[in-house]
Amino acid sequence: MFHIVQLTLTIKGLLNKGVDKMYSGNQVSYDNLNENMKQKFEGLKTSIVNDLTTGGSDKALSAESGKELKSFVDEKADGKDLESLQTEVTEHLVDNTSHTEWIETVGGTANALTATLDGLTSYKNGLGVSFPVKTNSTAAMSLNINGLGAIPIKKANGTPFSNGIANGVYTVRYRDGAFILQGESGVEIGKQIITPSTTNKVISAGLHDGTGYVEGSPNLIASNIKVGINMFGVVGTLKDASGNNLVFSEHSIRPFDRHPNPQVITEYLPVGYVPLGFVNTITWFQYGYQEKAGYGYGAVMSTYGTVSIIGSNREIDITAHATLDGNRYKVTYSISGSPVDFVDMNDGYFKGGIQWICIKP
Repeated sequence: MFHIVQLTLTIKGLLNKGVDKMYSGNQVSYDNLNENMKQKFEGLKTSIVNDLTTGGSDKALSAESGKELKSFVDEKADGKDLESLQTEVTEHLVDNTSHTEWIETVGGTANALTATLDGLTSYKNGLGVSFPVKTNSTAAMSLNINGLGAIPIKKANGTPFSNGIANGVYTVRYRDGAFILQGESGVEIGKQIITPSTTNKVISAGLHDGTGYVEGSPNLIASNIKVGINMFGVVGTLKDASGNNLVFSEHSIRPFDRHPNPQVITEYLPVGYVPLGFVNTITWFQYGYQEKAGYGYGAVMSTYGTVSIIGSNREIDITAHATLDGNRYKVTYSISGSPVDFVDMNDGYFKGGIQWICIKP
């Protein structure tokens, strides 16, 4: 709230000569002042404010608000006068053991740093400074402030600090002839290589040098892991053929004689049979009596491969490929003859076929 002080002037006992020029009339009063003096008095009017939040250069603080302000200052000063407070602030500013000084510009070399700090005349325990590093260091580092001598920079464990990084900011404190790096790990453990195992492995605490890694293996693939087993995020698809769920299914292969290459035949495995591989059981009877067995089982324990049957003057190759088709496996057989460009049975026939080794989960 503003209290406007209306000034009323009563002039008594004016002894100055020529005072009659200041007013007109017989009585000395504000109303009898001449216009020039009235304007001067109007300019002296001031708004009195009774709070500590209203600003303005044309306002004055009331005595009551001034009293409140003094009480607040006295409370915060804890009984100390202004001079004592100023002394404490000054002493704190020059005591660089109670706070950390910032050094903006650092000179010298990458390993031997130099700097300037106002007011510092000697090193003493507790002296703390922070500073930027301009280039990567290549060896043990030191810091020389105000030409007082190069002081080695050490890690918390007492070993020399040598891996300063360009544009990094570091804080150190002086202690018994060394600047001790602050915020540094107590143990430097360097390169860490982790090999996965059947249990969790603890990562050692400390400062890593950034060159470590977790070992990998090209064998970490689904087909090498038992079906349904999750190993580091890879779910296995390898079927187990060691149990009682091993089953067999045979396809009789009967190619058409004189059929151009290739001759394609499609067969299916029973629903629920998962193929592991196949073997050949075919015997070729040429001219109705010469038995020629197949060879090159090349597809044992595989769902894709080729077997060959060699006659007296002809050869027949059978390639088998099993793929999942809906809820069962489809097997595509591609049959080709040689040296002619067709399947020549030599007036003979096949006996036996391709036997699939499967499991039934």
